[in-house]
Amino acid sequence: MAIDGGVPSARDSAAADHVGELLVRVADGDQRAFARVYDLLSRRAYGVILSAVGEPATSEATLQEAFLEVWRTASSFDPSREVGRPWVLGLVQRRALAAAAERGEDATPGPEGDAAPPLGLRSRLLARISDAPQAGSAAAQTRAARRAAAATAGAGETGATIGGTPPGDGAEPTAPGAEAAATEDPATEVTATGAAAALLTPAATRPAATHPGAAAPGASAPALEPAPTTTVMQAIERRNWTQGLLILAAALVGLTVLGFASVTVNEYLNRPEAVQALERIEASDDGRSATTELTEGGIATAYWSAAEGEAVVVTEDLPTLTSDQDFELWLFREGAAIRAGIVEPATTGETVALLDARYQDGDEIQITIEPAGGSPEDVPSGTPIFVVPTATG
Repeated sequence: MAIDGGVPSARDSAAADHVGELLVRVADGDQRAFARVYDLLSRRAYGVILSAVGEPATSEATLQEAFLEVWRTASSFDPSREVGRPWVLGLVQRRALAAAAERGEDATPGPEGDAAPPLGLRSRLLARISDAPQAGSAAAQTRAARRAAAATAGAGETGATIGGTPPGDGAEPTAPGAEAAATEDPATEVTATGAAAALLTPAATRPAATHPGAAAPGASAPALEPAPTTTVMQAIERRNWTQGLLILAAALVGLTVLGFASVTVNEYLNRPEAVQALERIEASDDGRSATTELTEGGIATAYWSAAEGEAVVVTEDLPTLTSDQDFELWLFREGAAIRAGIVEPATTGETVALLDARYQDGDEIQITIEPAGGSPEDVPSGTPIFVVPTATG
């Protein structure tokens, strides 16, 4: 078992290259797989960089740039010819040597150096990869193709709806250019509207004509204002139909934005307690983490902070248990076992579990497989599949 790139376990062989499997997922844009690669190798990588550069601030910046390069170039990793862990650490070593050369240092990174990078660096790195393009990423190409197809389809639908004949139009064809003339010429619109109103007003109640050129009383009756043509009426209906669609679309967009904002705020306020604890640990000055590949398969990362008195374990791909078994969390303090709760694995993705017991500096964190409901005694009855000592120095 290896902690954050410590001594490789049997699972690091070419037959079970877990880091290599993760890199294949990273090449497809899987950010969760990238986080797992970072968790597994960040301590080793930071130790290599720190031993070459010798200055924490530059080492932290170099670590970020190295893992950004992992994200961008993961598609160049060939699992049929390369092994994941040395591929990542080789890239890290090149970055470390370049950073040392820039500082005028003449140092060779030591392959065995381990050091814990600041916990907040992980969150900053994960935020940066959201906007970092991947070279030759199949996922990026697929997303670009989908966006182009959606834009083309959207343009076609818009043209068919706005430029097409709205429901209720007659079958009489519109002469080319007539629609544009009717909708763009204000005078035409005013005349057509006035004529339509006149047609709807009883003849006995219509006021006498007052427009310029109207005949004086007693003069011969003027020619009646012609009824609007079908083309003009269709233009008016089409204009009103289009305006209605635009208003409806704007209203739907507004409702969608408000609904999304409401859901987002609600989700933030109702985050699980384990997730909130993880955020507090990451924000704390003494927050630390360690990652290990489980003896039964899967990956687990422990996060802890003595200042917060909290510890969280994030697991992925836990082994499958029988119906009469459970995963149990433990703290070991000065040789004494302290129960810390049952882990209920998520059906998909990661499982985030907050330890029930208050964490103290130097506690050892363990996960064991126990009978359903937990160990029948106050000590583990099964062999630990996850052990992280948190003592420093």
